[in-house]
Amino acid sequence: MAKRLSMTSIIVLVCFVSAIAISAEKAISERKVVAVERAKPQKLASVAVEVYLVQVSAKALREAGVSVIPSKSEETISIPKLLSCMTAGKDKGTLISSTRVVVRDNEEAKSTITNTHNLKLPATTRTKKGPEESYTIHKYQSETRTTVTIHVADDGLLRMQLSFSHNGLRFDMADRVKEGMPPDLVYYQLNEVFDIKEGRSVVVGSEQSGDTGLFLVVRAEILK
Repeated sequence: MAKRLSMTSIIVLVCFVSAIAISAEKAISERKVVAVERAKPQKLASVAVEVYLVQVSAKALREAGVSVIPSKSEETISIPKLLSCMTAGKDKGTLISSTRVVVRDNEEAKSTITNTHNLKLPATTRTKKGPEESYTIHKYQSETRTTVTIHVADDGLLRMQLSFSHNGLRFDMADRVKEGMPPDLVYYQLNEVFDIKEGRSVVVGSEQSGDTGLFLVVRAEILK
């Protein structure tokens, strides 16, 4: 004949079963909370990317201490040296293109800027009274295209893929126009993948042809 459980044993058994039920219910509830949190869309960071194309004369670069073929770190181009060239006068350096786009983490942003410039070129018209000085109007277009893809890395760096192209007028074209010659044009293109620190401006590309140097400067900042 089976023994009857004492009242104390029954109470202990009930408490044990209740504890197991409560623990199971709590575990299920916690799993539901985790599942809901995972289901929520993660808020992605937005990054403002600024791209500047700077044109500097070779003479201004030499005066700033930039060597044609650098052998020391202090002979290379830097942001302070570019700024010194740009503030030295328009005939030495100037900004010829700037773009600002906002791109979300792991997404792509594009920008296209097109401008039309009307230039007055001198010309000579022959009349019955003889040659007379006149002018003709020529239209030139400039276009800047920028495509940016960015990833905010765990180490704090911004991993950027940049595609940039610009074609337009040189800034130091006044003498050619004055002589009746069509102005020189600038074409620059860069496709690059690089890391950049937030809030810091860096030179990511450069090209020198003749007495003119082109430098592409990029700056990125996470929008709060």
